[in-house]
Amino acid sequence: MTAPGTAVRPLVAADAGTIAAAFASIGWTDKTTAKYQWYAAQQEAGERVVWVAEHDGDFAGYGCVLWRSDYPPFREAGVPEIVDLNVLPRFRRRGIGSALLAAAEATVADATAAKASAAERSPVVGIGVGLGPDYGPAFRLYVARGYQPDGRGVAYDGQTVRPGATIRVDDSATLYFTRRLGDRPFVPGHGSVVSGHGSARFGYEAQGQQPRTVPARPIPTTPGGSPMDTDPVFNAAAGVPASRLSDEDLRREMASLHRTREDTFKHGSQQALECHIHRTAELEEEYLVRFPEREVDPRRLRAGARAEVD
Repeated sequence: MTAPGTAVRPLVAADAGTIAAAFASIGWTDKTTAKYQWYAAQQEAGERVVWVAEHDGDFAGYGCVLWRSDYPPFREAGVPEIVDLNVLPRFRRRGIGSALLAAAEATVADATAAKASAAERSPVVGIGVGLGPDYGPAFRLYVARGYQPDGRGVAYDGQTVRPGATIRVDDSATLYFTRRLGDRPFVPGHGSVVSGHGSARFGYEAQGQQPRTVPARPIPTTPGGSPMDTDPVFNAAAGVPASRLSDEDLRREMASLHRTREDTFKHGSQQALECHIHRTAELEEEYLVRFPEREVDPRRLRAGARAEVD
């Protein structure tokens, strides 16, 4: 859930000094005014799109879409890459990273929809993440949003590392992920992704891999776009967007859906079941974004169970 007072907008040239000063204040001296002036020039030339996040008027972070990726497999397949996603430490855990990621994904989706030729369209977006412990929150965020490893293993400076090679684990060591736009994000525990648009697909077809497809049926809607069914469970599951729920409401509604799962699975209409699955996936995705480490009960772990027995 994005914190109230947060806004995401395109970069303008006047932002360069502000962004550089914000990062310099925390010791990140490689993020210079010249760098962001270059980004603004690239954006003007149509090579990059930069989104800036502000919280209560203060700069909070930014992220970019690079239309021609520096990573060879993405570049050769025409896959745009989300790059240089950064949120200032004092603004983290407020949903700002998710908001920047969503803006970047929407940029790719909108550009794809606007292109007439199927050959120009990229239904896939890519992203890279470092291997050090500082990148742990980014790993969890990307997986929660449905990104999957591209299957090529670790890369260093954009080149795939061969088996047996030795590399330094620094910012050049990267694992690349892809997501097919329009798919429901994968939520652990469901074992599949349910999409309202024909089928949900996994993987990266440009690499020659065979995508895994999960059949799905569209949910009927009213002319206004709302789910349409007479089943009360179906209508209750429609809900408000998960991102707008308070933490308390998110937990309460998720618990309610978990309680009604078996009854809906066995006895609900097809539309009710599909809506229940959609809503549960939406809420669980939002929960993992807000609480990536969840609230694990030590007694559910093997060590905790042995301690109770002893």
